[in-house]
Amino acid sequence: MMVTIYPNPSNGLFTISTLTLNSKPIVYLVSDVTGKIIKQGEFNSGSHILDLEKIASGVYVLNLSNAEVNQTVKLIKQ
Repeated sequence: MMVTIYPNPSNGLFTISTLTLNSKPIVYLVSDVTGKIIKQGEFNSGSHILDLEKIASGVYVLNLSNAEVNQTVKLIKQ
């Protein structure tokens, strides 16, 4: 599965775009650099807006997983 996240860095709104044949939801988990979970949830393939506008600026880790994907991405919130 192909996952694209943009813009990165961002002011807090990240678009996660996926292309998959699997109908299982994609689980996401956002944590700070200490490992504290900031936000979690799931979405179906396609496009999803990840809203981190209300959290402090900094570097965060986004983990995406389902049957087809297990990916970790660094997010930068300005």
